[in-house]
Order: sequence, then structure tokens, then C-alpha cells
Amino acid sequence: MKINYEKFPIFIIGCQRSGTTLLRLILNSHSKIAIPEEGTFWMPLLRRYKNKPYENILKKDLKHILNYIIKNHQFKLWCIDPSPLIENILKLKHCSLRDLMKMFYEYYASVQNKEIWGDKTPSFFRMIPVLHKLFPEARFIHVVRDGRDLYLSRKKINPLMKFISLSAIEWRYKVNKIRKDLSKIPSEKSIEIRYEDLVRDPQNILKKICAFLRIDYEDKMLNFWKESHKYIGKHHSDLIFKPISSKSVGKYKKELSYRNLRKYEILAQNLLREYGYDIETDSNLLKDIFIYLDIFFEILYALPLRIVRVLYVKFVLDLSSKFGLATKAAGGGDLPDLK
Repeated sequence: MKINYEKFPIFIIGCQRSGTTLLRLILNSHSKIAIPEEGTFWMPLLRRYKNKPYENILKKDLKHILNYIIKNHQFKLWCIDPSPLIENILKLKHCSLRDLMKMFYEYYASVQNKEIWGDKTPSFFRMIPVLHKLFPEARFIHVVRDGRDLYLSRKKINPLMKFISLSAIEWRYKVNKIRKDLSKIPSEKSIEIRYEDLVRDPQNILKKICAFLRIDYEDKMLNFWKESHKYIGKHHSDLIFKPISSKSVGKYKKELSYRNLRKYEILAQNLLREYGYDIETDSNLLKDIFIYLDIFFEILYALPLRIVRVLYVKFVLDLSSKFGLATKAAGGGDLPDLK
């Protein structure tokens, strides 16, 4: 029986390296859904217009914003020619942030011959209330992954994440913030899945997601990997170019030292338990004293550096969006192979 689907935006939310890219590519292989590369470049605009998402953007500001977007290295990974879109936007008498975002994402979807647009941007974990205000019809999918495996994945791409105490604090903070913000919107507009369940039982989890999105499940989603190269460059994990596998689940058991594992579990064991993840270490007063000292010095060193990095990116994006400047601060990567 076919579902009479509704058209509403889809936001995939989660910590970086939680499996959000995997889910993006799976959903992207659905006949109706188009989800481009990340949209971190929207962050300064979401901050600037969060209290006035439907207010008209002044023409001068709009031109700067459009220049900023099309010059942004991350936007170039969307692999679309924005010229016709820009022309149409500049003809509008009224253009709010909602209008602007909707037109960009709908244009991307139309290029892909799709009808429903979505987004997968890790930094949007901060913006759930704003996104809900902008798109009250939107649906949110929160992907959670065991933070210990997430740490192993993140430390490969972010030097600061080699400090496991920082990684544990960040994972706990982000997951709790997402849960708190999603709890404030209608329950039928959000769903939470574990990465581990997705890779162990993909068909049933995808059927659950499709029912939530009110679209028909399609078997071809399981073969997403055959076309991953069209939607993402090779800068990402090799796993998204292969069939779904659970081999990466529980890697921390082999790759983390007892000391690092204990650090992580001291800081995040309550949340790990809430999501049904096993705790591998036991409390030991004598050993834990030295581990607590380790945690203290790691956080003392790494947390200020992390805060400075976040503030630097915020400053560069704010400045670039205000004056229509090119920037790579939002991120980037290799272009997809469209062949």
C-alpha cells in the first residue's frame, strides 16, 4: 500500500562521526529525498536572524549573503550551478531567511529530480529551536552512537579530539543538548535512532524511519553505497562506499587502553548506560585518583583550545557572511565524482 506522503524538510542531527553521513547517503538514495553536503555556512545567518526568520532581508545584505554562499568552499560541494537560483532570488520583493534556505534546498532537490529536501549538518545541533521556528513542519532524526567508538573516529580528523576527556565531555554535552531541545517540539516531529541498531538491522530501522517520514520504504536504500561517490568526496570514511557493516561497532574494546577507557566512562557512564551501552571498567579508588588528575589536566589544556577554535570559526563566518567574502572556515573536502 502506497503512503500519501507529505512534503516537509528533514534534518539529520547528531554529533560528528555518529553515522549522520551514512544516514544522509541512505536517505539520499530514496526516489523522493535529496540531501546535499553539509550547510555549516548557514550558521551565521541562523544566529543573525534567529529572532526574525520571516523578516525581509535588506537588498544590500541579501547580495552580500548570496556572494558569501556561492563563494563558500563547502557550498561548492553541493555541485550545482546557482546562477538561475540567484537570479530568481534577486527578483523577489520579499526574501526572509526561511525563503532563502527553502529556495536553495528546493533548487538542489529539483536538480536531483527529487521532491523532498533535507539537511545533515553537525553544527546544527545548536540550532534546533531556530530550525523549528523556521520550519515548524520539519522532521528531525537524531542519530546517537557509542561515544567511545565516536572518539576513535573523530581523533583521526581533529587533533584536539585525541584528548579523550574533551571528547567525552563534548559527546555528553551535545547529546544532552539535542535531547533537551527536541523534547520541546511536538513528539511526532522527532525520532531517535542508535547507529549500532542502524548498521546491525538496517532494513527494520529504515522502515521505521520511512514510516516516521511518511514515505514508502525502498529496498534500493540498502544499496546506497553504489552511488555514494556521486554525493560525497573520498575525504570521508571508506565505509560509506561499501555495503552497510557493523564491523566498526565496539572497536573501542580492542583499540582503547584501560586508562583512556576509564577516563571516558568516568565522564560519560550515566549517558552511556541510558542508551544501553555496556560499561567496561570498574571504580577503583586508588587508580581513579590518578585518572582524575589526568582528566583534569587534559581538560585544562584542551578545552580552552577547543573554545578558541569554535569562536574563531564563528567570527570568520560572521564576518564573511556580512561582507560577502569567500571562506573555507565552514569546512570542505573533495568534490564528488559525478560520473
